[in-house]
Amino acid sequence: MKERKLPRLYQCIIMDAVGMFSYFVPGFGEVFDAVWGFVAGLVFYYWFRTTIGSLLSGLEEVLPFSDFIPSFTIAYFYFKNKQKRKQQTISN
Repeated sequence: MKERKLPRLYQCIIMDAVGMFSYFVPGFGEVFDAVWGFVAGLVFYYWFRTTIGSLLSGLEEVLPFSDFIPSFTIAYFYFKNKQKRKQQTISN
């Protein structure tokens, strides 16, 4: 079974930074969050192939005062660690 390639760390950081963009544009932020939540959920699913994570990522972007959570970066480190443990198990 071929292992899925993870996105690069800088890509995840950029996605989290775009999600925080709404803090800097008053008035426009609420509309941006509604659209960005949907887009972030789709990208999250494409990159990490997890439905629950995708829903939580999209919800995190839409909910007020939760944009500061770096969901893409957290998922990157989680799945990177998971891959590393799987490779160690295979090699042993």
